[in-house]
Amino acid sequence: MTTGSIMFYGGIAGAVLGVIAVLVCIRLFPRQRKRMLQRLGEAEE
Repeated sequence: MTTGSIMFYGGIAGAVLGVIAVLVCIRLFPRQRKRMLQRLGEAEE
């Protein structure tokens, strides 16, 4: 394992982790937005 190969595989691992983080955020934020909108609707009434 050379320094270059470690950096190459580290970059691939970082890209994969980034994609996973984006997918998790896409899943979580719409649910939170719906909850916040429901709470705002209840607060106005």
